[in-house]
Amino acid sequence: MKKADYSEHKAIKKYKLPILIESFGIGYYKILDDKKPKSTHQKAAQKALKRSQEIISSNKYDVIILDEINITISSGLIDIDDVIEIFKNQIPNKRKTVSGKQNVDIILTGRNAHPKLKKIAHLVTIMQKNKHYFDKGLNARKGIEY
Repeated sequence: MKKADYSEHKAIKKYKLPILIESFGIGYYKILDDKKPKSTHQKAAQKALKRSQEIISSNKYDVIILDEINITISSGLIDIDDVIEIFKNQIPNKRKTVSGKQNVDIILTGRNAHPKLKKIAHLVTIMQKNKHYFDKGLNARKGIEY
């Protein structure tokens, strides 16, 4: 869902990994001097959701990551019920992927996962910062945070 030149994108390109990345975000929402109207962000999020549905239904991939989709939902850019609709015919999935795997693994990232998603998920992990050197004013380190 996010769009930028993040370290994971650079690593995939550098090592020529067989990973497809498609980004649809148009920049940060409501932070870092975002001046775009909510409707513009919503349009980009809807485009991403539509493409996600196509990819999930294609059965071409073993693992699909919808990066930062939880933030997109909690920010009101896409509707939770539209997201769940995509998964209705996928969980559990009886079809095989291209590699012969029985089910595709769909990973949704981002804070504030909606309770409806937590309910249908097979695994929920919540990462929480308890202490971080950012709090003391130290900068992010190349190779660790980016």
